Amino acid sequence: MALNKRSLVRIGTSPLAGTNTQVSLFFLATSDAVATVIADGFFNDARDQLTPGDVVIVSAVIGGTADVLLVRIDTVPASGDVTASAETGASGS
Repeated sequence: MALNKRSLVRIGTSPLAGTNTQVSLFFLATSDAVATVIADGFFNDARDQLTPGDVVIVSAVIGGTADVLLVRIDTVPASGDVTASAETGASGS
């Protein structure tokens, strides 16, 4: 299923120290499976709102079962698919 842009809500934005870039935190409520949410292209319709490094807290409720996921926006190309990945913790770098 495609992203419902109305369900993607920006919670806040913070400047990335030492750069001219800002990183945003979003909340998304969806009935899509986690695999669907992190599939390439799921966030294409929100391309104008997203930048690499943004974080999305996802509340996915599928068949009455709730799941919560932290997603990092990896790439937001001008054309092609927006990519995202499940965030499992700090890389240490």
